[in-house]
Parts: sequence; C-alpha cells; structure tokens
Amino acid sequence: MHKAQLERDLIKERVVNGLRAAKERGVRIGRRKTRPSALIRRLRSKGLTYKQISELANCSQGSVSLEIKEWEEEKAKGIEKNLDDEISNELLEKPKPEKQEQAFEPPPLPIQVVRF
Repeated sequence: MHKAQLERDLIKERVVNGLRAAKERGVRIGRRKTRPSALIRRLRSKGLTYKQISELANCSQGSVSLEIKEWEEEKAKGIEKNLDDEISNELLEKPKPEKQEQAFEPPPLPIQVVRF
C-alpha cells in the first residue's frame, strides 16, 4: 500500500467516524430544506403536473419530485399531516425579502490621457 493511499484511508475513516458521532449527538447533517413542502403537496393533490407546481412554488422540478416521493413514503407508512397547518407554518417561517431602493450613482468618468 502506498503512503498516499494510507493517508486517504485515514482521512476517510476520520470523516466517517465524525459524521457518525454527530448523528448520534442529534446534529442534522446537510443543507436546510427550503422548498415549500406543504404547498407542493397541496398543488399535487389538486392534480397539477410537476412543471406547473415548480413554476407556482418557485422551485425546481427535482425538488417537486423529491417532495412528492417523500410524501408518498409517508402515506405508505400511514403518516398524514394537515396541509393547512403546514402551509401557515411555512408562511410564518419565511420572512419576505424587502426591496431596498439603492441611490443612483453614475459610473465614474473615464480618465482622458493626453500625449504631447
């Protein structure tokens, strides 16, 4: 075994052990989910297509697909949530960004070079 391979294996082992320890402590690994889950579920229950949902919910079709897949798994396990409560909670959690008016600043004038 080469030295580089040994180093790589040691790093991999440390990372795997660190992730396992973090999960045991209850740390959530990965990015925070930002898609509007309840809205996606409500729109799908109304019969809209993935493309229509993605346009209305302002997210990708992949996000819609993942959310619907998770929803179907929950339904298979018998877990049902009230969509109205979830939509209200999502609206309360996400503050709408305020438009800030920026003062107009003209671009700087170019410097003219004069040669003699």
